[in-house]
Formats: sequence, C-alpha cells, structure tokens
Amino acid sequence: MGMNFFALHTYPEGGVGPEPTTWIGPKGRFSKINLEHINRGVYSVTLPREKTMDDFEYYIEIITDENQTLKFPSTTPDINQSVVVQSI
Repeated sequence: MGMNFFALHTYPEGGVGPEPTTWIGPKGRFSKINLEHINRGVYSVTLPREKTMDDFEYYIEIITDENQTLKFPSTTPDINQSVVVQSI
C-alpha cells in the first residue's frame, strides 16, 4: 500500500527557505522525502510502498529564510505522528 497526503502550511514572517521535508520510518531510523510544491502553501508527497507496509512514524520539517527550523508535530523528535497499518 502506498500512501499520498497533502500538507498545508502558512509561511512564517520572513518566508520559507527550501521546500518542506518529510521524515518517515521507525523511530531513530528516519528517511528523508521531499514534498512537492503544488501551489502557494500546498505541498504533496507520495510515500513509498516499502515505507508504509507496517506501522510508521513521520514528521515534517521546514527551514525558514532566517535558518529557523520548524517541525510538525512540535513534540518531534520525542513524539512524532504515528500511522497504524491494519489489514482488512
């Protein structure tokens, strides 16, 4: 099963630097996946099938023009977003 999702974000004052990045995988062994810019503050990413076959965690990272790192969720790296995969 592959997975697609869209991310919306507003630009912090000063604007955003490079494209946002998604980090995905088991905790402590994340892989980097760049998001694709769709329009204005909308980004898209297709997560690879091999990364979504089992439960996984992810977080999104943005670096502003002032070199400030913003992350979602804000509790990263201690607590990330989790996805539980179940067979139906």
